[in-house]
Amino acid sequence: MIILLYIITLLLFGSTWVVVKIGLQTVPPFTFAVVRFVIAFLLLGIAFRIWRYQLPPLPNIRRKIFVAGFLMYGLNFLFIYIGQQWIDSSLAAVLFATMPFFTGIFAHFLLPQERLTKQVIAGMIVGFAGTIALFSNNLTLSGPVLGMLSLLLSSVFCSWATVLIKRDLNDIPAAQLSILQIPAGLVVLVPPMFLELPLQFDISFASIGALLYLAILGTGAAFIGWYYLLKRVSAVALSLMTFLEPLVAIGLGHFLLHEKLESHFLLGGALILVGVLIATFERKPAH
Repeated sequence: MIILLYIITLLLFGSTWVVVKIGLQTVPPFTFAVVRFVIAFLLLGIAFRIWRYQLPPLPNIRRKIFVAGFLMYGLNFLFIYIGQQWIDSSLAAVLFATMPFFTGIFAHFLLPQERLTKQVIAGMIVGFAGTIALFSNNLTLSGPVLGMLSLLLSSVFCSWATVLIKRDLNDIPAAQLSILQIPAGLVVLVPPMFLELPLQFDISFASIGALLYLAILGTGAAFIGWYYLLKRVSAVALSLMTFLEPLVAIGLGHFLLHEKLESHFLLGGALILVGVLIATFERKPAH
C-alpha cells in the first residue's frame, strides 16, 4: 500500500512540472498559482464538508498549520515561480533537487529519531550527482544569481515545512493538512499576482485543463498523498522523491510534448535510483 501510494504521489508531482509548463503558455505565473490554489481550496472544501472533518480545536495547532502552509504553499511556490522566470528549467530542477540535503539538516536538529548517517549522506550525494548528469547536456550556470538563489530558497522552505509538519502536525489527518494550509499560501501568492495586472491571457482548453489537473491532482491528491506518506516514513526518505520527479517529468515531456530525450537520461536515472536505494535501505545496527 505504501509503495503504491509512493509511486502514485511521485507520478502526480512529477507530472505537475509538465502541466505547469503547458498552463504558463497562456496564463501569467502568479495568477496561475493563485487560481490553482483557489480551485483546490473550493473543491477540497466541498469534500471536507462531505467527510465532516472538524477543524483542529487547539489554537496553537492552527498556528502551526498556518506556519507550515506559509512555508510550503506560500514561500516555496513564490520562489519557484520567481526563479523560473530568470533561469532555465534544467538548472531549476538541479537546484530544487537540493531539498533532501536541507531536509536532512533540518531533520537532524529537529527530529531526534532522524539523525543523519554516513550512508544517508552518501545516498543523497549519489542521487544529486544523478540529477546533475540527467541535465548535463543543457545545464549552464548562466543567469542571474537571484534566480538561482530563489530556487535554493524554495528548496529550503519546502524542506523546513516538511520537517515541521513531521514534528508538530503528525496527528492531523492528511486531508485536513492539505486544505487548511492553502489560505496561508494565498497570503503569500496573492500580492505578487497584482503585479501582473492588467491580466493578459488566453482562455483555452489547455489552460483550463492544466488548472483543473493541478488543482485536483497536483494540489489536492498529491499533497494528501505526500502528508499521508510523511506520517509513515522519515522526512528524509520522502524528500528523496525530489530526485525521482525529474525522471517522470522528462519521460512525460518526451511522450506528451515530444521533447528530445537526452543521451544522459539513462546514466542520470541509474545514479538517482542507486542513490535513493542507498539512502533509503539503511542497514539497521545489530542489537
